Amino acid sequence: MRSAVLVALLLIVVAVRPAAAQRGWDAQGHVVALGRDSTLVAGGVGAGLRLGRGLRVGATLSAGALTSGGAAGRGEALLAYHVSPPRQGGVGVYAAAGVAGEVHGGETRGLIVALIGVEARPWNGGGWFGEGGVGGGVRVAAGYRLIRLAPRR
Repeated sequence: MRSAVLVALLLIVVAVRPAAAQRGWDAQGHVVALGRDSTLVAGGVGAGLRLGRGLRVGATLSAGALTSGGAAGRGEALLAYHVSPPRQGGVGVYAAAGVAGEVHGGETRGLIVALIGVEARPWNGGGWFGEGGVGGGVRVAAGYRLIRLAPRR
């Protein structure tokens, strides 16, 4: 499973690197909860590249605890597509998929992640976001993104 996660991460990086300078970047703070036999609740930070045509590639790191006791950490790499056209305000909808890795109790595991999200002002400075999906259990996340886009030429 680790090999599949590494290959997926490498493909994401290779596919989007040439386009990275086209649109801008973002930074986020978030909380994430994963419902399963032992719920994980964590907080963390992330960063992303806003690529042309509604694409975003991002990574997050989170640290928290399991309801059964013990500390846990999670990292994610996601490729998102914004289905809402670029506009100055309002709420945008996006779908994302990628990979995650978790560490808890001396164990590590790789996971596939798929989600649907909404984001305030995705093309104008940023705002709150909320996500729901799957990836190691039912996944719910919320937070704030600061977005800086390159000026249009």
